[in-house]
Amino acid sequence: MRTNMTLRSPIAIVSILNRVFSLFGAVNPSLFKPRPVRDIAGFFRIFATTLFEGFILSFFLIMISFCALIYLQTCDRKRIFAVADPG
Repeated sequence: MRTNMTLRSPIAIVSILNRVFSLFGAVNPSLFKPRPVRDIAGFFRIFATTLFEGFILSFFLIMISFCALIYLQTCDRKRIFAVADPG
């Protein structure tokens, strides 16, 4: 006779994981516990955070590009002035 060892309910899996976490010392093992609606961030908070992160990343990319441009120009000018120097 073949036995099926899979758990049929995801709630059973979550309760087993919560119990394992509490055995290892978790203070409040509420894995996958549904959050109340008042705790969920609204659209504006998520949008503003994403927009702010985008500005920060864009600023870093612009600064990297600016430094690379200055570096490439100095290398190119050194090469050109070395050729043009008659002495």
